[in-house]
Amino acid sequence: MKETYGESVAELQRHPEFHIMYTHLGRSYAQITKEYLRFDDLPEAANALEAMHRLMPQLTPQERTELSATYDELRKELHDKQPKPR
Repeated sequence: MKETYGESVAELQRHPEFHIMYTHLGRSYAQITKEYLRFDDLPEAANALEAMHRLMPQLTPQERTELSATYDELRKELHDKQPKPR
């Protein structure tokens, strides 16, 4: 991995600031998803939910547990709002 100011990328990602940032980002994506669902903008809700899913590996297990429950609820809501085939 490339060194940045004497620390590797992996070392930098272990800093608590990154976990706090990723947790806040995950909560923001959840809020954005809720807003898009409220306005029935399903494609944008799906995009925000996918972005939330992509950052999950960056979270600590405790943070992941919190956001996973929210992610699952939002995924279900998005699925339930999708048009049903006839």
